[in-house]
Amino acid sequence: MTMNPFEQSTQQLLRFLTSHAELEVIDYIRQEIQHGAPDSIPTEEELFAFFQSPDEPTKLDAYQQMLATDKLLEYAEISLRTLCDLIRYQQLKEFGIVHSAKEFIQLFHPDEQEDNDLQSNGKLRKVQKKEKPGLSNSTVRGIHMMLHNALDRAVKEKLILTNPTENCIIPKIEKQEMKILHPDHISAYLNAAEQRNALPMFYLELVSGLRKGELVALQWSDLDEANCTISVSKQASWDTEHQLILSRPKTGNSIREVSIPQDAVELLKQEHAKHPSNPWMFPSSRTGEMYHPDSVVTLHKRILKDAGLEHIRFHDLRHTFATLALQNGVDVKTVSSMLGHYDAGFTLRTYTHATRQMQQKAAEKMGSFMAQIR
Repeated sequence: MTMNPFEQSTQQLLRFLTSHAELEVIDYIRQEIQHGAPDSIPTEEELFAFFQSPDEPTKLDAYQQMLATDKLLEYAEISLRTLCDLIRYQQLKEFGIVHSAKEFIQLFHPDEQEDNDLQSNGKLRKVQKKEKPGLSNSTVRGIHMMLHNALDRAVKEKLILTNPTENCIIPKIEKQEMKILHPDHISAYLNAAEQRNALPMFYLELVSGLRKGELVALQWSDLDEANCTISVSKQASWDTEHQLILSRPKTGNSIREVSIPQDAVELLKQEHAKHPSNPWMFPSSRTGEMYHPDSVVTLHKRILKDAGLEHIRFHDLRHTFATLALQNGVDVKTVSSMLGHYDAGFTLRTYTHATRQMQQKAAEKMGSFMAQIR
């Protein structure tokens, strides 16, 4: 029995799409994770290994596995739907049935013609769509990249005549502005934290730059009073059912010993004296269990409001630590190891604003030195 040529072409195209989806979607997933935790995203190799052998042991924690799988399915659903429309549109246009994309949308998607743009109405899931219907610029770029590559290959294999994504205008990458807690505001922030009985937690955050999942996962046994260090070897994360659990940090570099000032040690000892039998360094006042990461973020917002300060993310306290450490002469390699970055180069690229200021100071010192010997 002879197979229909179009049916055969469609199957070939879909085989190509599914065989390359993992490769194309890796960049997209890493971009999505980067929004929430820019310094602890999985490597391309870790994601690729997980997609290739999902039943094998993986370096991804439970939350990363859930996020990666969810994003892959969402990505594939959008892409396959769009791909089918593109093939149908190309055929109808060649036969003269439709002459523009607007005509095609009016014919096949009349309910979407008022607002069919991915950036304003692209989400598929009802819960997400109700809260925020549009897709981010990075998501739209990822979809375009995958479709462009798949359709480009389809043109080479003579499955379609032209690549309809060739002349698309894709949105620019959104860059979130990095903010820090200004040095002049730190005292007011800590005073407000003290009024809410949270000074030890937020003082430690500002002198260590821990991620929120690492901060709430600390136990009293992680503190070395004699050497003034804390051991970071676990983090709060979410399992596949979105239940809060303890897991290993995302990368090997994230497992580290972080030196802290003596003042921080004294504050932690005072905090522990309030609940000496509780293993958690910062137990929840409501449950006595590990503090929920989202509760820390909520408390941070209230502290800012109490202090009359503009909003910055909790993650920006980590940026504050890194920026002030670099500006006060701590070398990049040390800051990088304290933050748990995979290399000092990442730290340099992330905090170029701080290292630029250091370069300016170095130039001024060299200028003063040269002026003295001339």
